[in-house]
Amino acid sequence: MATKHEVIEQALMLDADARADVVDALLESLEDTGPDDLLTENEVAEEVLRRRQHIRDGMVKPIPWEKARDRLRSEFPDPDDA
Repeated sequence: MATKHEVIEQALMLDADARADVVDALLESLEDTGPDDLLTENEVAEEVLRRRQHIRDGMVKPIPWEKARDRLRSEFPDPDDA
């Protein structure tokens, strides 16, 4: 079986329409799993609005994506990279 990195590399070689088809298929496969703890669209929207308000109120300070990504990668290393 191919690693996720190999799959991603191969998918990125596809044209835009084919990549969109892959994305659609993957998203559809996730929707079919249906864990009960997934948030509804309304719950997600409420959470986004709540977090935005926290930023506006100065309760939290956003950090650049690159910094957040690096933190996540250091806390949760990819087993395929081992």
